[in-house]
Amino acid sequence: MAILDSLDTFYKCMEKCYILSDNILFMACIVNLL
Repeated sequence: MAILDSLDTFYKCMEKCYILSDNILFMACIVNLL
């Protein structure tokens, strides 16, 4: 279930970063989840 939890966090982060519409922040969000 850890994978599903990670995906849920990933999508929430994607949503926030997309709203910010800042590529650097977007990439930072993705990197932080790796």
